[in-house]
Amino acid sequence: MTPLGITPKRIASSLKLGSGMVYERAKHKNSLSADTMLKVEQFYLRNDNTRMSSGKKQTITRKKVKKQKQFLMRNLYEKFKSEQPAHQISYATFAKLRPFWVVKPTPKDRDTCLCQAHETGQLLADRLYFLGLVDMKHRHIEDLAVS
Repeated sequence: MTPLGITPKRIASSLKLGSGMVYERAKHKNSLSADTMLKVEQFYLRNDNTRMSSGKKQTITRKKVKKQKQFLMRNLYEKFKSEQPAHQISYATFAKLRPFWVVKPTPKDRDTCLCQAHETGQLLADRLYFLGLVDMKHRHIEDLAVS
């Protein structure tokens, strides 16, 4: 026991006690190296594995860090294993190391080109909804085209 009653196992990363002693957390046998974590993050941020969102306002903020969204491509884990055979990593760990601003694309994130033809169609759909000729589920031009 130390003077403060804290055992070395319970100290987070390092702590200086009154006696000037510094305790370091022991590494687990299966913990990832910093090199592997860096390789995974660099892999996620490459342009051939993710694409930037087109909208200026499509951002994500976590812990006061604001980043623009990037969308994942497919089969990245298999691609990582084939490119980096020296770094053995499970799929779950690979997914945990994904940066917070790299997200899976959803249909909501897809933007139209906003050309005159598409914008005119959306204006017509908005007017039909305003006049009460279509209900809420047919408010967007994509929904009207399907039905």
